[in-house]
Amino acid sequence: MDDFGAELAAMDPRGRLIRARGMGGHALKRMLRRAADNEGVVLVAEDEGDVIGFASGEVYRRIRDERFEVIDYVNGEVTELYVAPAARRRRIATTLLGALDDHFRERGCGAVRIEVFVPNASARSFYASLGYEERDLAVFRILS
Repeated sequence: MDDFGAELAAMDPRGRLIRARGMGGHALKRMLRRAADNEGVVLVAEDEGDVIGFASGEVYRRIRDERFEVIDYVNGEVTELYVAPAARRRRIATTLLGALDDHFRERGCGAVRIEVFVPNASARSFYASLGYEERDLAVFRILS
């Protein structure tokens, strides 16, 4: 899984995403900590003992300050989803997302959110094929 993060860094038109040495270990610790703190789970896909993919998800509930802005909700959020390039097109990502959906349903979630890097057209297309709709978009500019 040494290539985790490298693809996004390579497609960043501004060159602001990096994959620094030690990123993989740091990302794993962060996923495990956030999952433990937020009713989440970290899932791993293996093929003959080799890790070929992973996913993590967390549960979020509406906070009191949002009560005048949004309906009362419990949502799942997919915080990471990655499948090694050589293992793609084998329904691994779909299976991982299905397991996350089950986890979220068991915790009363009514919807699932995934943040996607806009230049990652293949991921956006994949999610759309599973029924996800684009809802939020952040805009960005460099200050001179």
